Amino acid sequence: MINKIQAFLTKNQVITRVLSYILILQLGLQQKIYFNYVAYRILFVLILLIATLLCGIPAKAVEKLKKENIRTALIVTVPILFIIYYYIIGIGKTFIFFRSHHTAIDILLLAVFFILNLIMSFGLALYLIPGKDENSKKHLVTSFLVVSSNVFLITLYIPIDTYIGNIDNFEFSCKPFILYLVFLFLSVSVIFSLIISKLKDKMFKIVTRFLTGLMIGSVVQYMFMNKHLPYLDKGGDLTVNDPKILVVNTMIWILIIAGIFILSKILKEKSDKIINIVGALLLAFHVVSLVMLLCLAPGKVYSTKVQYFFDNTKQYELSSDKNIIVITFDGYDNSYAKKYNSEHPEAFEKLKDFTMYTNTTSTFDSTATSVNQFLGNCNFNNEVSLDEYMDLGWNSEETVGFYDAMHKAGYECNSYCFETPDSSKQYGRFDNVSRYDKPQELEYYMFDLNKFHKDFIAVSYYRSMPYLIKNAVSMLFSDETFRYYIMYYDNDKADEVNYDYLNKMDYTFTSGNKFYYTHLRGIHQPCDTETENKYCFMIMYKLIDELKEQGVYDSSTIIFMADHGFHKEEEQYSSIGSSPLFMIKEAGAKNESMRFSNAPISLEDFMGTIAVNAGIEDPEKYGTSIYDFNEDSERTRVVYEMIYDPSLPNIYTEGHLSYMIKYNAFSKYEVKESVEEIKGKDPFTDDVEILPMKVYFG
Repeated sequence: MINKIQAFLTKNQVITRVLSYILILQLGLQQKIYFNYVAYRILFVLILLIATLLCGIPAKAVEKLKKENIRTALIVTVPILFIIYYYIIGIGKTFIFFRSHHTAIDILLLAVFFILNLIMSFGLALYLIPGKDENSKKHLVTSFLVVSSNVFLITLYIPIDTYIGNIDNFEFSCKPFILYLVFLFLSVSVIFSLIISKLKDKMFKIVTRFLTGLMIGSVVQYMFMNKHLPYLDKGGDLTVNDPKILVVNTMIWILIIAGIFILSKILKEKSDKIINIVGALLLAFHVVSLVMLLCLAPGKVYSTKVQYFFDNTKQYELSSDKNIIVITFDGYDNSYAKKYNSEHPEAFEKLKDFTMYTNTTSTFDSTATSVNQFLGNCNFNNEVSLDEYMDLGWNSEETVGFYDAMHKAGYECNSYCFETPDSSKQYGRFDNVSRYDKPQELEYYMFDLNKFHKDFIAVSYYRSMPYLIKNAVSMLFSDETFRYYIMYYDNDKADEVNYDYLNKMDYTFTSGNKFYYTHLRGIHQPCDTETENKYCFMIMYKLIDELKEQGVYDSSTIIFMADHGFHKEEEQYSSIGSSPLFMIKEAGAKNESMRFSNAPISLEDFMGTIAVNAGIEDPEKYGTSIYDFNEDSERTRVVYEMIYDPSLPNIYTEGHLSYMIKYNAFSKYEVKESVEEIKGKDPFTDDVEILPMKVYFG
């Protein structure tokens, strides 16, 4: 049977070539249709596709379609499939897609793609299995040594060294990723060794010599030449722009790589053995170094213990008695609501019992700082570390007193927000922050291998490549680098996406008063603002309907708000006068239509407003409330917006790989009447105070 298939495919090579083109096309389609396209995967995609096009399924692979080769080819198929799914497409994305879409067509498409990927992998494997002649064996040994020594450094040594060196900043052990990195190293090493071993002698020598030079250069770079750059927790610019340093560094790399080629010319036949020895020594050096690193690593590398954890199990639980419900829509500016009201006035009819405040300011223009300001009383202080800043707010007498008073008033306080501080700071404030008697290991249900891979491989390139390439790689680091890899069953951050929250809004109602806060993505850019705006209104409507159906709408205080208004563009220095949404329906409120107020309120009034609506004694102890101001009130509000001031030092992250933040200062605006009065103000030309950041607070 196999012989007949081989004879047919050999005779009809048009079929094998068309099949190759189909396989190439479908691999691209998978990334386009289902998965996020990631630029750093381009090289691997191109190499695999070129190999498939030129020598995969057609002719040369078909010639090896024999019984004695099939078993070997099936073994080689496994790492090829691994590379395709984990490194090119992203297996995590595949599973998420599979879990999120349950139609027969979706499942059929995934099955078809898998079969086509399997055919592509098997065809490549057939071609790549090594020949039995002596030359093929020599090529394979040399290519494996030079490839694996490079791949081990990039995929295993530097990522694990980075992880262990910053273990205090990671909330997970090595268990979720260590086997993945090992299998990634083996897969990439085997497949690319086989590919290189197939090259003609002249090209084979060029590639193996270049890889040897690359390996030596990488070792020299990360061990001796990175002194001009920060390493992990140390400050300094991530890029090197001094022409002298760039030229010297580049020349050293050129000399190393050129020296390998020159020595190969001089040594001739002996050069192959020397290349093998160098590759083996470098591989052994890094293997031994990694083993020592793992042996000397602290215990938390192998077993992360958690004592305080965030419990999301009550995110859809409200009270059948009294509720104070706060839903925050991230980045929802008042201008969106005003525009939507003018275009769709009927959309606000169900909100007729609400009062909308049209002249609201937030103290800060970013989520993390703003949310911690109004929930945790973390007011402006640019002279302390981020941890001290959080402690000053969440452990202050006012904050502790507020949440104690809420509890004494019979309120269970639960918060579901992805931007509040680590759970230990909220313990005793929010009731859904729980504590084990002793720290213990938590079982995780999701670890984002693809994001982990992207971040840590970028670190590998950053630490091992010459300055010219390093400068480009540093651009891969962003605010999301080294964040949000893992979710535990007990330690989750709750649903935050509008669509997800809307689909799960099937509330349960229990006895006892509840202060409920949840933070959603809202219409934070970048997004389809029109679609997300509709989702926000649908969430509002559904909440109101469920409260009415349960008979607790009248006894509930409901606040729909934003943490800040819309963001200005990064290159824009002048203020855009953003104003966060704030709409409130107090318990018992009945209106003929929605009320609008231009009173000068601020998110600084949040804690006092909650205290008034909860019936706490002496609510003024917890700050001003929105009820302290009317449209004729005179009040000066302060707004801090992040900017970049080239005359001030750059700012770097605390912990993990240090990278420069796009902001390094605050511009301080005073709003006396309306936020409109600061719109267009340029801190560099107008009379605006600029305050430097000590650390990044955004």
